[in-house]
Amino acid sequence: MDKFDDQYVLLQNMYEDTYYPQFLVDKIKWQFIHLIEYFEGMDLKDTSLIQDKLDEFTMFINSLQQEFWDQDSEIETVASESIAAALEYILQWFKIDIPLEDALREREW
Repeated sequence: MDKFDDQYVLLQNMYEDTYYPQFLVDKIKWQFIHLIEYFEGMDLKDTSLIQDKLDEFTMFINSLQQEFWDQDSEIETVASESIAAALEYILQWFKIDIPLEDALREREW
């Protein structure tokens, strides 16, 4: 597997925008890190297991919406695009052949 690009910053747009509370962006980032660790430790040929993990990942982010609202924020266009771009980057990095829309099929944002 290729090395993760040292220049790539997960959720950079969200971190740079004060509209998004950093502690909530951190929660999403940690989910990405767990996803990466999961992919590193598995056989990437089993797309059903991968999709199950992606669904779990997406539903976790869905569950953060109330916390964002409580902080006068929300997972809206910039956040949605930032999350999707990061996931697409990771899928390409691991050479996982699942379309992004399928990977995020459980999203509510």
